[in-house]
Amino acid sequence: MQIYRIINRYYLIINKIKSGYFPSFEDIQEHLRLHDTEISLRTIQRDFQNIRDEFGIEIVYNKMKNGYYLNSEQNSDYEYFMRFFEMTVLSGKLTETLINESDISKYISFDTAESTSGIEYMQKILYAIREKFKITIQYQRFSDSSPFETIVAPGLLKEYQNRWYLIAWNIDLKDFRTYGLERIKELEITGENYNENLVKNCKDMFDNVIGISSPTGKPELVELSFDAGQGKYIKTLPLHHTQTVLKDDETEFRILIKVVPNYELTQLILSHRERVEVIKPEWLKEEIKGICKKICEK
Repeated sequence: MQIYRIINRYYLIINKIKSGYFPSFEDIQEHLRLHDTEISLRTIQRDFQNIRDEFGIEIVYNKMKNGYYLNSEQNSDYEYFMRFFEMTVLSGKLTETLINESDISKYISFDTAESTSGIEYMQKILYAIREKFKITIQYQRFSDSSPFETIVAPGLLKEYQNRWYLIAWNIDLKDFRTYGLERIKELEITGENYNENLVKNCKDMFDNVIGISSPTGKPELVELSFDAGQGKYIKTLPLHHTQTVLKDDETEFRILIKVVPNYELTQLILSHRERVEVIKPEWLKEEIKGICKKICEK
């Protein structure tokens, strides 16, 4: 639990500074105390250093404001680290609760058991990515009755809809493939290095897509209009990190995203049913119409 306490402390510090009111050392110390974390000012200073060295998030002092702010522009992975902090803190809180409460099943409900299947391979995969080792996996597709073996160069672990996926360069097929961790039956690190150029653009490629389908085209501007009620949800849970608000009033919430159109984008649009309208591109509008027509015919 020690690592959880440290990450929780980092998370509390960053959240306090993120408020934008330039808190002082004493303000941060008081914020931690209110969350049952008592530490010295010297420890906070050391935490600032560790947050910068370990996560690249720089905490800077502003003399005019007599307080601290986050220089998050220096780190393009800032949002990813915040997501990591949130997941770690939540995991730690759940663990503490489970230890202290014998009848927790009355008060908490998980989505599905399958959502955590395969996460036992994550440590090996992360090690292989960092050390540039090829891995051999026994993988069973939904359509197959038995698993097959393949060798891949792992490039990225990606979460989508509470499931984890490995994005990797398939050595034999010479192309990127997506593998659901819950469908990996066995995984071994080969000890043989791969050329990092094979996967160096992997993360950038998938920054332009919604979901886990391998991008096969160029990013396009997609304009969507939601009714005002649905817009409140889209505002707090953006469809994509490129989301820009074009209109937000009592009748309409309109956004623009820049993505490579794929199956998951279509799924996402259809999930909002009659509360969304595709404004552009025209071909996507017609595609959604065609899908709705087939649904009606069935």
